[in-house]
Amino acid sequence: MVGEMNGTFQQNIRGNQIDKKDGFSEGVKIFVQTVKTKRSIKIMDLIKEVEEAIYSINCDIYDQTRSDYIYLTSNSNGFCIIVEFADIQIWNSDDDSDRPYFSEKDEEEGNEENRESIEAHLRKKTMDELEILNKIKL
Repeated sequence: MVGEMNGTFQQNIRGNQIDKKDGFSEGVKIFVQTVKTKRSIKIMDLIKEVEEAIYSINCDIYDQTRSDYIYLTSNSNGFCIIVEFADIQIWNSDDDSDRPYFSEKDEEEGNEENRESIEAHLRKKTMDELEILNKIKL
């Protein structure tokens, strides 16, 4: 049974208030906002982890070569984070399938905490590209 309440809200049989404008209860709105907030926090944590990894790797490259012409960069197309080394894409957050989990169970459960770190993965992918570049003989 739905009844009028204050002209702005309706009340359903459980007593939850439902906003007539969008049809969602305050509880649903709070849940959606919490999910958005948690997703935003995850995205911000990912951006921070990627930027810290790039900084660490770039510092190591500079310390070893004293050169600043070859390094890792990141950018975004609005949907994912893209990491490049020497203008070659080595990782993106949308297709993170080749970054291994520590166990099959973690992979099945999608347990992100039990995966190879982004820094370790970027180091490995950078080394793969360096090995390819090293094969060039002029």
